[in-house]
Amino acid sequence: MKSSGPFLVLLFLLSLSSTASGLGSVVQRNYFYISEYLTWKDAQSYCRSLTPDTDLATIFTQSDANSLNMVVYHAWTGLYKIDNSYWAWTTSYGFDVNADDNQYRWGESWTPSDDNNCAIVYHNNQKFYARHCNGNYFFFCIEYTIYGTYKYMFIPQAMSWSKARQYCQSNGARDLASFPYNSDLYSTVINRDFPVWTGLYRKGKDHTISSYKLLIYSNHIHKSGERS
Repeated sequence: MKSSGPFLVLLFLLSLSSTASGLGSVVQRNYFYISEYLTWKDAQSYCRSLTPDTDLATIFTQSDANSLNMVVYHAWTGLYKIDNSYWAWTTSYGFDVNADDNQYRWGESWTPSDDNNCAIVYHNNQKFYARHCNGNYFFFCIEYTIYGTYKYMFIPQAMSWSKARQYCQSNGARDLASFPYNSDLYSTVINRDFPVWTGLYRKGKDHTISSYKLLIYSNHIHKSGERS
């Protein structure tokens, strides 16, 4: 089966069978949201490797879909490491994350000699984390106008840092995002809609609803005719 990823975050279903006294076999469904960036096939393999009863999610009812709370994400910024010791922004605008009074902006400490030379921002706490630049994450772009103002764009496509930067520069934006002020960071890194993998896929030439990949967003459900 062809995958159209790396299509980001996956969701899986855990079915547990047990025997209760006088009730026979009982099946319990538990959904878990996994914040990883994989192709559909890799996501399926990941889920199935966890336990014999684990697989990509099957959504049985509307209430199942409504109960899913998927808001956590990580995204590339324009922050990168120079000479293994100093962090800079791809644009000339951005607060100094190297200053002692700005160390609280980091979610975890980083080591100058390691290979984590690019920085993501984590949605949950709006803090930065050093990561290997070849990792695949969502990203933010920044676009400047002729009037000196700027705006941010959230791109829910998983790419490496360099490819994300190329995407920004070739699609009307200036660069990967920098944040001159706290208010920019806090107003930009917020709840966003983004797609996740489920166990639904197109099989053969069947054009029923079950033959399509289901994209579940934070607050909405959409059908897609894109082949898996």
